Amino acid sequence: MPLDTEIIQYIYLTKMNKANQRNLREKSYQLIKPSYPLAPYWTSELYSKGKYLREYGYYPFFLPLCVNSSHGVGEYSSPQLHELESDAPAQLFFSKKALKKWKKITTKPAYIIITPEIYYRTSRKIKQNKNAKGTIYFPVHSTPSFQDQLDHSKLIKTIKKIPEKFQPVDVCLHSHDIKKNLHLLYIKEKIRVVSAGDASDYRFIKRFYNILKEYKFSMSNGIGSYLFYSIEMGVPFSLVGPDPKLLNISDENFEKGKIRSDHLNPDFQKTSNLFKGYYSKISNQQFRHVKKHLGILYTISRFQLSIVLYKSFFCWILSPGRIYKFLKRSTLILVNKLSR
Repeated sequence: MPLDTEIIQYIYLTKMNKANQRNLREKSYQLIKPSYPLAPYWTSELYSKGKYLREYGYYPFFLPLCVNSSHGVGEYSSPQLHELESDAPAQLFFSKKALKKWKKITTKPAYIIITPEIYYRTSRKIKQNKNAKGTIYFPVHSTPSFQDQLDHSKLIKTIKKIPEKFQPVDVCLHSHDIKKNLHLLYIKEKIRVVSAGDASDYRFIKRFYNILKEYKFSMSNGIGSYLFYSIEMGVPFSLVGPDPKLLNISDENFEKGKIRSDHLNPDFQKTSNLFKGYYSKISNQQFRHVKKHLGILYTISRFQLSIVLYKSFFCWILSPGRIYKFLKRSTLILVNKLSR
């Protein structure tokens, strides 16, 4: 299956010796990050969201995004601690339900926008390739704060038993798990591994869709943003495999210790019921459910977001010490660019 090697950072060949694997891995970790002067609120920048929030809101690359946004698609039982404690002048959500919960707790300005991923896909008219084949499988990923204690040998057995109509099955791993060498377990079993790269890389969304469009189906052993993006683009999604075993080590938004997925997402059971098992087509019920979580139905306009972003910037920069910090950082970046 042809895939753009410029877009996919990680493709490991089973016959490569350890030295070559290590060399390729080191090259893969060389990130190309945007040279924004400051990134005060990580949720609005991660996974290249910042690049397309700026584009959607007619906002220049050299100004920092002074808003918080939802980290991913899906809803939590209540606003997260880092969102409530943040000094960001405004908050962005992707669903009406999330906004309602926010307004019950705080008066800080908040708005619904289309997810940057969906804006990117629709504005570039990206569609599933006509010759798309096989399945892309997204194992639930770990983070520095969350460990997944699942025995991946069990997941590999599940992948190998997936019915023939969904084969071949490739695995898309998060960079956190690649850095933990999880990819080697799959390669050993002759399962192809791809990745959209590091979450801090501004090309993440582009890479993600360049991967997704090549496959006829997508799957996972847990609910994640990939489910919603797959369905929205017309790629049937199936929830198949052993449940993740999440252990919270240091995320202050949740209780420490073992975490059940339905504790993270109140709509977990409904979403699970809609996608559990194998699906080769998308039902109307599945599509309607997904659409509610992507900001498509209630998004503010591009002009309205532009006002929010500029207003938030001026509110943020007028706080003590920030003008000096902003100008100092901007000057350093300009000097570095001119010296190249």
